[in-house]
Amino acid sequence: MSYFNTYNSSLSSDSDIFRYLYLSRLVTTPGVTGTLMRLVLDQFLFAPIFVGVFLSSLVTLEGRSSQVIPKLQQEWFSSVLANWQLWIPFQFFNFRFVPQQFQVLAANFIALVWNVILSYKAHKEVICRLKVLAPLPTDADNLE
Repeated sequence: MSYFNTYNSSLSSDSDIFRYLYLSRLVTTPGVTGTLMRLVLDQFLFAPIFVGVFLSSLVTLEGRSSQVIPKLQQEWFSSVLANWQLWIPFQFFNFRFVPQQFQVLAANFIALVWNVILSYKAHKEVICRLKVLAPLPTDADNLE
C-alpha cells in the first residue's frame, strides 16, 4: 500500500494541477460546449493513458514487472470503464459549475472513492490463462 500512496500522492496530485490548468487554457469555449470538450479530452484521452501508466508503474514498483502485460490485459479495460462510470458524471459537474481554482480540490474528494477502486484493481491477483493446443490423450485413446 505504501507504493500506492507514494505514487498517487506524487505523480497523480501534481499531474492533476497541471492537467486542470492545461484544460482550462486549451478549451476556452464557455458553457456546455466547453464543458463537454474538456470532459472528452479528460476522459477519453488522459484517463485511459493514466490508468495504464498507473497499473504498469505500480506493478513494477512492487517488483512484479513480469506481470505488467498480464495485469494490463486483465484490468485495464474494466478499470477504464469504472473510471468513466465514476468520473464522467462528476467531471461534467466539476467543469460546468465549480470555479476553476477549486476544481482540483473538488476532484480530490471523489478521488478518495476512485483510489479505493483503483487500489482494489491494482492488487487483484493476475490470473494466468493457459491455452490448450490439443486435447490430452485419455485411457480410451490407448485402447484402440
